Amino acid sequence: YKMDGSSEDFFGMGPTDLTLGLGVTVANLGPDIALVAERSSDPLPRNLKIALSAGARAPESFSVLAGISFEKSLIFESIADSIKTELSFYERNEVLVSGGVEVGFADLAYGRLGYIYDDPGEIKGMTFGAGFYLQKFGLDIASIPQFRELDRVTKFSVIARFD
Repeated sequence: YKMDGSSEDFFGMGPTDLTLGLGVTVANLGPDIALVAERSSDPLPRNLKIALSAGARAPESFSVLAGISFEKSLIFESIADSIKTELSFYERNEVLVSGGVEVGFADLAYGRLGYIYDDPGEIKGMTFGAGFYLQKFGLDIASIPQFRELDRVTKFSVIARFD
C-alpha cells in the first residue's frame, strides 16, 4: 500500500512530495522439497515479511527515504523447552529486523546506510551503498554483512528502467 501527499515547505526546500508505504509478503508457499523420496523432504524457506517506509522528495533538489522491515520464518520446528529458554527473543521466534535511510541528491546520486539484525543467522552489522542514475539507466554498489566467519558481500547492479 502506498499513500502519497505533498507539503508546501519541507526544511526550506519548497514544495515536497511525501510518501508512506506498507508492504506485506508471504514467500515460498508450496509443498516440501523432496530430492529422492518423500520421506526425506525438507520444507521450503517460507517466511512472512512486513515493511514500512516514509519518504520526502523535493524535485530536482534532494530526497530522503527511511524504512524498516521485519521478517519471520514460517517453518515451525519443535525445539525442546529447555533449549528455548536459552535463546533470545529473535532466535526463539526466528525474526530478522533490518532498516535504513537513503538520501538522494538532484535525482541523480543516492547514498544508503542501514543495519541488519539476524540473530538466528548470526548476521549483524551495517549495510551501505551508493548509486547514480542518468535518465533511465544507473549503476549501484552495496555492501552487506554475512555470517560472522564470512567476508562481506559486495553487490554491483546495472539498472535499466522501461516506464
